[in-house]
Amino acid sequence: MKPPPPRRIAVQIFGTAGALLLANHALSFTQHPWLLPSLGGSCVILFGMPRGIMAQPRSFIGGHLLATITGLVFRMGHATFGGPL
Repeated sequence: MKPPPPRRIAVQIFGTAGALLLANHALSFTQHPWLLPSLGGSCVILFGMPRGIMAQPRSFIGGHLLATITGLVFRMGHATFGGPL
């Protein structure tokens, strides 16, 4: 297997770094810094293996939507049954 060309590697590195810096800046406006690891993992998938199955729009967006819905359902259930917010 032939290694990728240096230009492609540079685009992946700078794209990931730029996206993480932008995400870090956006997260400075919220009180939830724990969102950054999820965004970092997404950057690695999108920029590191853009042709992979997990980086395709259906898998990527569908996975985030499913995780968001699951998190919101559990948060509502936790708040409904007397858990701290």
